[in-house]
Amino acid sequence: SQNKCGSVETESLFESFNFSWGGLCYEVDSQTGGDNFRELRSIEFCKPSRTAFARNDGKCYEVASDIFGDIDHKKYANEVSQNKCGSVETESLFESFNSSWGGLCYEVDVRTGGDDFRELRSIEFCKPSRTAFARNDGKCYEVASDIFGNIDHKEYANQVDQDKCEL
Repeated sequence: SQNKCGSVETESLFESFNFSWGGLCYEVDSQTGGDNFRELRSIEFCKPSRTAFARNDGKCYEVASDIFGDIDHKKYANEVSQNKCGSVETESLFESFNSSWGGLCYEVDVRTGGDDFRELRSIEFCKPSRTAFARNDGKCYEVASDIFGNIDHKEYANQVDQDKCEL
């Protein structure tokens, strides 16, 4: 490539984002690593010869990989279509609030418990097969229950209409 000073040896340089996967690709002068010449390029310009597909935060990325299959998203990560990552076995996970009843429901990958894939879902996806209604702090909740009627609001608790607790 050429810059305004004439012929210069260049190389690609991938700079990863600090707080998420992905980054920007630059063509830089080989001598100074970009101090004398630096130009933004298409992400494909930085694509290494060996890559793999991996999920992070519910998105699919093509990432740098070594011969052993270990990935390094700091060397290269480009968001691609979800179908490139294939199907992932998922399950619903209820995370209770620390200070009160209730919580949030997530769909997570089974293999890592949500490290590779985690997506907020409707609370109904986490509802267990056996529930009961109970009051807490003047509110009515549908909560997880065992066959003996013991309730566990940490396993599942969803605030519902007051009349459900009147039954």
